[in-house]
Amino acid sequence: MTHTYVSTVIPHAADTVWAMVKDFSEYRWGEGVGEAHIENGLDSNAPGASRAFAYYGRPSRQRLVAHSAEKRMQSWESVEAFDPTLSYYKATLRITPVTTSSSSFVEWLSDFEATPEAAPGWQAMQQREFGKSLNRLEKLLDERSLTTAYYSTSLALPVEAVWSLIRDFNNYPAYIDGVTESVIEDGKRGDEVGAVRRFRYHDNWIRQRLADHSDERRSLTYVGLDPFAYPAGLPHASPAPVRYEGTMHLLPIVDGTRTFLEWSVSFDAAAADVETWRSLFLELIPEWAASLRRTLIRSH
Repeated sequence: MTHTYVSTVIPHAADTVWAMVKDFSEYRWGEGVGEAHIENGLDSNAPGASRAFAYYGRPSRQRLVAHSAEKRMQSWESVEAFDPTLSYYKATLRITPVTTSSSSFVEWLSDFEATPEAAPGWQAMQQREFGKSLNRLEKLLDERSLTTAYYSTSLALPVEAVWSLIRDFNNYPAYIDGVTESVIEDGKRGDEVGAVRRFRYHDNWIRQRLADHSDERRSLTYVGLDPFAYPAGLPHASPAPVRYEGTMHLLPIVDGTRTFLEWSVSFDAAAADVETWRSLFLELIPEWAASLRRTLIRSH
């Protein structure tokens, strides 16, 4: 087999990059790739799922052989010969967080079987096209329209006291009303970037990954691993679920030894749904902050 390897750094958080590429049926970030669809009825992220798409106008089919949300990795193989000189290939896309810059190290590698005279040409073509696709992925991420709901307030306790309560990603039930259970799925610490918490909020289970954590800045950022569904029973017509990320940031108020809390949620919604979602988050975030305040008052 012949091996091809391409890598780059994309200036977006690993969870953000993974959210765009993780669905095996969504391949429009690939250069020259048209709309893809799963043709054998399996879940799009289940090994064995087969996707069909046009590649520069030529029909192509690939089969998913491995998919790991924890490792942010997926591998696929050719289903049939793409070209008489290329009999088989297997590709792997892997995304690793660059923790010093909240960027992503993205690797795309392949092993393929080709006729001896054609192998160098296929290797050069894959290096070129993989690179073009990763450039396109970065451009799409840059262009993605995110809306942010922002809330801030002051808390009548020193910043150290507030941070000690919220810095552990798994401590959510201690200060958010309605959160009754929380567990770190992958054995990581509650302050370790990459930790995934699964918690019960009212009647729903929600999964989030810790994307950034800084004791120095007293800040943490989390990314939803599944789209957030609009709560049932509210007066607005239910908009489509959104992908989101949130940040909690604390600053000291030296006058009175208080804490300035900033809490923002950025989300990706259709234009027609932006204001509905923004209004919802601007109702929820103050409720969460008020719950945090009540917890702090009770404990001091």
